[in-house]
Amino acid sequence: MWRHPDERAIVNRLGFNSLGAEAVAKNLERSDTPIAYGINIGKNKWTPNENAWQDYYSAAQTLRDFGDYFVVNVSSPNTPGLRALQDIEELSRIVDSVRRAGVDKPLFVKVSPDQADEDLVAIADLALTQGLAGIVATNTTVAHNHEQGGLSGSPLRSRATHVCSLLRHTLSEDKEIIAVGGISSGDDLRERLAAGATVCQIYTSLVYRGPNIVRDIVAEYLNGG
Repeated sequence: MWRHPDERAIVNRLGFNSLGAEAVAKNLERSDTPIAYGINIGKNKWTPNENAWQDYYSAAQTLRDFGDYFVVNVSSPNTPGLRALQDIEELSRIVDSVRRAGVDKPLFVKVSPDQADEDLVAIADLALTQGLAGIVATNTTVAHNHEQGGLSGSPLRSRATHVCSLLRHTLSEDKEIIAVGGISSGDDLRERLAAGATVCQIYTSLVYRGPNIVRDIVAEYLNGG
C-alpha cells in the first residue's frame, strides 16, 4: 500500500487479502459483536475465469449463515482477469451460483469505476432482472499515474459520484446503492446521497481523518458543512 497525502489517496495492491472463507467462518462463529456483517466474496487468484463461479459458490456456501448481506466482488483491479467477470453472461452465472449455494440474504454486486457507462447500465438491468438488493459503487480505480494497483480516496470522488447517479437513474427505487469512493466530509456525504445513494461507506478517509470520522462527517452533514 502507498499513501499519497497530497491527494488524500491510497494505492493498494493487496488483492483479496484474506485467509479464506473457512477461516472467516470460524472467526464469525466466535464473534458476538451485535453489528450487521456484510460479506464480500471473490474468486481465488489462480482460478481461471471459466471456473470462477465455483469459487463464488464455495465461499457463499461456507459463509451463508454468517452474513447479513453479501457482495459479489467482480471489480477488484488486483486479481488478474477479475474485472472480465462483469460481463453480463459471466456475472449472471456467478449470481446464480451464489443463490444455489443457499444465500437468501440481500445480495449486491460491486462494480468498477473504470467500466464504461453502458456496461454499468447493463449490470443495473441485471440487478433488476435477478432480484438483487442493489449495487456497491464503486471499487478502486486504475486510472492514475502512481504505482500499479487500485487507487482510492479523494481523486475517485467525481467518478464514483457519477456512477452512483447513473445507476440510480436505471435502478428502481427499492434497490439499494452502497456508495463508496472519496467520501471524507459532510459535503461529500450530502453529494452522494443526492446522487441516489442509500448507504455510504468510507475507507481511505479513515487514514486521513482518524477514527472519529463517522461522528465528524455526520456532524458536518447536519450542520450544513
